[in-house]
Amino acid sequence: MNEPEGAGPREAESKRPDEGVRVSRLAIASLICGILFIIPPAAVLAIVLGGIALSRIAASGGRLAGRGLAIAGICLGLLFFVAACVMAAFFPDFLRMPPPEAESAAAAACRQNLEKIAVAIDEYREENTGRFPPDFKTLLDAGLIDDPSILLCPSQTRLGTDPSFAGTDTSYNYARPVDALTGEPLPEDMPIVWDSRDRHQPQMVNVVYADGRIEQNSFSQLKDLVVKYADRYFGAPDLPAESDEEI
Repeated sequence: MNEPEGAGPREAESKRPDEGVRVSRLAIASLICGILFIIPPAAVLAIVLGGIALSRIAASGGRLAGRGLAIAGICLGLLFFVAACVMAAFFPDFLRMPPPEAESAAAAACRQNLEKIAVAIDEYREENTGRFPPDFKTLLDAGLIDDPSILLCPSQTRLGTDPSFAGTDTSYNYARPVDALTGEPLPEDMPIVWDSRDRHQPQMVNVVYADGRIEQNSFSQLKDLVVKYADRYFGAPDLPAESDEEI
């Protein structure tokens, strides 16, 4: 049968039965990235590759398939951003949580801060006939704490807190003991400095004792000790923030 007049070689070539439809590789890549949407770069790639794949499929004249794969990849990629918005709205602290390795390093650095604070308090007492400093600012003014960032836990500074000291801008609570006024030595297990909140483990805080030891206590353990020695403090010490209690 003769070829119809006017049919060009390009039109005849497009009708060859051996030229099959193939699935777009970009659509496949978009779907794979979409499946890995919990990884932010993969979610972005899923959307970008899916969009390119849809454009090429539409322009292929039927030679490319995979439109459904590309749409699925785009939807999965968008799911990441929807989930991120929901988490930001309802669980903001979760999105700001550092990875376990970083938090472990922050916990170690936080303990080092407390060790430096304990040393500064001891040095102040040596220079002031055994009296405890009135507050952290006194230690800064005396040069016993030479870096204000020591008063901030690394976990707190990572969340954007200004590492300068502004009176109350500190990660630790200091409970000034009634010391030289009574002339009696302080009990060794009397807490004097502790984390202002449980930044590293739920319901757990680091505590500096009167004898210079640093240990980790639960909220309830700390409260029991503070109550036990309530008459040995100037005023009512502030317990960790999440306990919502004061002596």
